[in-house]
Amino acid sequence: ADTVLAATLANDGSDAVREAALFAIGFRTPLSDTLWSAVVAAGRADRAGNVRSRVVSLVRGASARPPEADAMLAWVAEHDPVETVRAAALESLAAVRKTGPQR
Repeated sequence: ADTVLAATLANDGSDAVREAALFAIGFRTPLSDTLWSAVVAAGRADRAGNVRSRVVSLVRGASARPPEADAMLAWVAEHDPVETVRAAALESLAAVRKTGPQR
């Protein structure tokens, strides 16, 4: 299931389908390395702002996350082309730094 979700997130041509994959990924705990890699890549490079925004929310809500996820939030906070996504990433980065441990 993780491989299918990761491939869908990385490759599907529909923004809605990629966003739905993120929704489903949110129910997988803990996230596997395969899923984390796909989530981090989508946060940095997905063409749709709504998908990148969903990534930010998912990372913020994750109880255990790899250091790459925090680095992705920092990158998004500085470089995302959509101001609301940048602001959400900045707020999420502050929140996850307060709540603590990564995996």
